[in-house]
Amino acid sequence: MSGLKELITRAKQKNVKAMEELLNQFKPLLKSRAKRYSRIRLEYDDVFQQGALLFILAFRFTLFHLLLITGY
Repeated sequence: MSGLKELITRAKQKNVKAMEELLNQFKPLLKSRAKRYSRIRLEYDDVFQQGALLFILAFRFTLFHLLLITGY
């Protein structure tokens, strides 16, 4: 878990590689949620993109550490 916390800290410091690594780690979760909320392929892509964008934007706010997805 400390590796994840370190990655989050680096991502909050605008480290692009850390953000990419975090996004890759959580991509399966983002994909599963996008599938759940979409009905057609085009819509899936839009939902996935929106989820990825919101994931990245979460690092601009301190709320992300409260949501530290421990169950995933």
